[in-house]
Amino acid sequence: MIGRRFGRTEDIAPAPAPAPAPPGPPPGTQLLSNSDFLLGTSGWTAQASSGFATYSASSANRPAITNSPTNPSGFPSNGYLIFSFPSAESTENVYQIINISGLGGINSITTEANVLSLRNKVGPGIGPLDVFKLTVEFRNASGTVLSSMTTGNVNPPGISMDRVTTPLTFTNYALTLNRSSAAYFDNIRSIKVTLYGYDPGYWNGNFGPVVDSCFVTVN
Repeated sequence: MIGRRFGRTEDIAPAPAPAPAPPGPPPGTQLLSNSDFLLGTSGWTAQASSGFATYSASSANRPAITNSPTNPSGFPSNGYLIFSFPSAESTENVYQIINISGLGGINSITTEANVLSLRNKVGPGIGPLDVFKLTVEFRNASGTVLSSMTTGNVNPPGISMDRVTTPLTFTNYALTLNRSSAAYFDNIRSIKVTLYGYDPGYWNGNFGPVVDSCFVTVN
């Protein structure tokens, strides 16, 4: 009887080691361009076909970026994204797309925006509230959305245009994606950050949400 020949362990080729993930930026790196809006609209795109407005206290239906708000008086000079009386979420938002070569050595991506609501008057029963929303999309090399995160619609605490005090208090809204909860983490090659603001207007005037800064930081 001819015996069966069994393969020996040394005859089986070992499985190839997985390719290491492309290295990411150094931990602590902030990825957004012009994150404090001091360079005007540089790096940012307005979703509306008409683009950004030239800032004025009553600029209508388009977002604007300014270093010197004129209303209210005494508003500190700095870079601000101001949503003044935009009328529809679908067209009135501002975004930036970050391209990255890899995320090796990175365990989390945190996106945050610092926002307040600039209103003619604040207090109980003073008209509809302004709305802000932060949304982040994580995409692969083909541009396919792997996942997204959002704050949903929030109502930033407001300050009255006739009661400006410094320093201003901006509310921080943050979203964090952790490697441990995202199997696709090493496939991320771009991040789209979208800021949306809605000023309901009415008799309160055209003021709306004000974004002081927005950051995307890897760690």
